[in-house]
Amino acid sequence: MPEWVSLLADPGYTDLAAAFAGDPAQFGWLLAFQGRQFRHGAPPALQERAQRILEPIIQGQFVATPSTIPAFMGLTRDLHAALESNTRRARELAAFARPVSLIWGAGDRYLNSGVAEHLHGLFPTSELVLLPLGHWPQIDGPEEVAQVLLAPPSAVQVRGVADV
Repeated sequence: MPEWVSLLADPGYTDLAAAFAGDPAQFGWLLAFQGRQFRHGAPPALQERAQRILEPIIQGQFVATPSTIPAFMGLTRDLHAALESNTRRARELAAFARPVSLIWGAGDRYLNSGVAEHLHGLFPTSELVLLPLGHWPQIDGPEEVAQVLLAPPSAVQVRGVADV
């Protein structure tokens, strides 16, 4: 998990997480730290796009009035229980017979290609497209993602990064 999500989701750090959330300067520092972590190792063009487009959107949502901080805190507070519950039910996905497309950023250091392959294996009719993008493929490469989404299902094959 991203570091800031781990911090907010860990019941042992509830008071620390609340302190970050209650101090705009500290919460801003935490967001900037996580932004650097997401950009780490990314190609320069993706780093620039994240700094110019994505990070201002995310930061704006947290500093706006009303802020998304309370909702995000509530979401992360339940994260471990939700993961455990979903993991127990993962076998049920084998019965899902509808087409599933997984469009994944191969450069995501948190939800990496191993996670994508695992999810791909859970759905009997899934296709996996790994793009040379990061955590937010729809922001990193909207044109590439749109191309995959708009392709007829039979035209999309399981592809690796070198194929894109």
